Amino acid sequence: MSASAAPSLAGPNVLDAPPAARPLRLAVIADLNARPLWSALEGESDVVLRKRTPACAAGLLEADAVDVALVPVALAAERAWFRLGGLGIAARGAVGSVLVLSDVPLEEVDVIYADEASRTSALLLQVLLKERGSARRVVPLPTAEARTRARSEPRAAALLIGDAALRARGAFAHSWDLARAWHERTRLPFVFGVWAARRPVALADCSR
Repeated sequence: MSASAAPSLAGPNVLDAPPAARPLRLAVIADLNARPLWSALEGESDVVLRKRTPACAAGLLEADAVDVALVPVALAAERAWFRLGGLGIAARGAVGSVLVLSDVPLEEVDVIYADEASRTSALLLQVLLKERGSARRVVPLPTAEARTRARSEPRAAALLIGDAALRARGAFAHSWDLARAWHERTRLPFVFGVWAARRPVALADCSR
């Protein structure tokens, strides 16, 4: 999954300036695939970066602890947050960082332990399973526990994202790349994450 220009999303645009008395507070996703979206801002005196998982970044925005956050697109849509257009975490085909991993073929898996760090990836998994006519259980868990259970239970798999998926993909016999599966079925790109705000903030400040 790469940081790239995201397809247009419905929703309000980000327009007005934040208070000028303090730096712009950003919650960003710490994983490798998201770094191109914020690495140039490190060290800027008028920007404060908080590096988190996707779910934690969204939590900071929900709590009004940051002005703008890089968040799962599912949460941005559910909360009707303002969205900065043109940039996001998106994929057109295989990404290698949103994977269902198991030691048995997917057809033999009874339960998938889904990394709870990203609601969007879990929802995508459920959509793709439904399209396959699958009734497998999807159980959200912390990253480490999802991976451990996938290794220790005989008919289990783990949905891992970001750096955790990149590190684990060689440790399992079978992998299913969800971005590739989506593209093969729809021929469309998939947007995983977007810049979002609870209230309008300056486009110039957010798109540096």
